[in-house]
Amino acid sequence: MQTIAKDLNRKIYFSATGFVDKGLDFGSGDVNFLKMPKVALLGGDQTSSLGHGEIWHFFEQQIHFPVSAIPTDYFKTVDLTKYTVLIVPDGNYRLFDEGQISALEKWVTDGGRLILIANGAAAFADKKGFALKEFVDEDAKKKQRKRKRSRKKKKVL
Repeated sequence: MQTIAKDLNRKIYFSATGFVDKGLDFGSGDVNFLKMPKVALLGGDQTSSLGHGEIWHFFEQQIHFPVSAIPTDYFKTVDLTKYTVLIVPDGNYRLFDEGQISALEKWVTDGGRLILIANGAAAFADKKGFALKEFVDEDAKKKQRKRKRSRKKKKVL
C-alpha cells in the first residue's frame, strides 16, 4: 500500500480502531457508501467549445473521472436515467423547449443533479419548475433594457 500511495502521490492515514468518540463507527451498518456518479456533459453546436472543453479537460485529464459527452443535436433522444449528473456548460441553447424543460424537471425531481454554467443557467431562467431568475428585481431588468437600447443607438450612429 505504501508503494502504491507513493507512486500516486497520496498520503495514507491510519486508524487504530473503527470506533469513534462521536457519530457512527467506521464500517457500521448505518454508514452509507457513496455510489460513483455517472456524469454527462452537454456538447455540440449550441455549447461554447471553450466551456465544454474546459469541463471535459478537468474531468478526463486532471481528475481522471469518466464523463460522457452528449451532443446537442441528439440530446432529446438520450435516456437521462442512465446518468446521475448532467452538466450544461456555457452556450446559446435552443434545444430546451417546454417539453425538454419538463423532462429535465422530472429527472431532477427523481434525483438527477443538473449543473448549469453561465448561459446554460440563463436557458433555464424564468422557466416553470426551476427557481432561477434572469434578473434580481425589476430595477435590474430595466437597467439591462436601457443598456441594450443605448448600444443599439450607438450602432445606428
